[in-house]
Amino acid sequence: MRKLASYADAVIAISSYSVAELVEHYRVDESRIRVIHCGVDKVWLTDPDPAFVGQILPRYGLTPGYFLAVGTLQPRKNFTRVIEAHALLPQEVRREHPLVVVGKPGWRCENLIETLKHKEAQGEVRWLSDVGERAELRALYYGASTFVFPSLYEGFGLPVLEAFASGIPVVTSNTTSLPEVSAGIAWEVDPTSATDIAEAMLKSLVDEDERQTRIAAGRERVRLMSWDKTVEETLGVYRELSPMSV
Repeated sequence: MRKLASYADAVIAISSYSVAELVEHYRVDESRIRVIHCGVDKVWLTDPDPAFVGQILPRYGLTPGYFLAVGTLQPRKNFTRVIEAHALLPQEVRREHPLVVVGKPGWRCENLIETLKHKEAQGEVRWLSDVGERAELRALYYGASTFVFPSLYEGFGLPVLEAFASGIPVVTSNTTSLPEVSAGIAWEVDPTSATDIAEAMLKSLVDEDERQTRIAAGRERVRLMSWDKTVEETLGVYRELSPMSV
């Protein structure tokens, strides 16, 4: 990769956070790096049919109002601390707002799977390892009260935008690329602190004015982050390098 990068006329990074890593690990001259953010598909900008959501949630044994966490089960996704944070919430909150984890097993997740199964038996956590179609995943987003994504490392963090588009508030990390994606709209917390995560989760439920402000800001944010914009900016890099051929 370092050799390939040395040949490139330009390198596209998906976040400003990634620029420093490209410089450090691949020795790319920063002047050759262009930052072009990812986007969301237009389908996320249109609310799904409520009747369809009403069919999908019962299929997974869910009722609206749960905390939602999405991602492959692996250490950097920080699911263990999300579970710990949920356990710190008052019991009545945990019962009314269970934690739903959507993700297939990844690497180094054996202990996490055991924890998920144990918490499922207690009735406060649901693990969905096989959500098939994107339409069903969107329905799960729309049924959630809050999206919880305190990842330890993300080059971009697309699920934050998907949650914004779904009209739900977000709790995410104050590290790596995630503040760049969130732009201050999510509750940004220390991902190594289960207490900080829990406090933000609770705030997302009890402060209705702040909740609605963040939801509205998230919807506005995601309208500026489309794949069409990503495509046009990518073409712009090619035009800059070879204006006669693009």
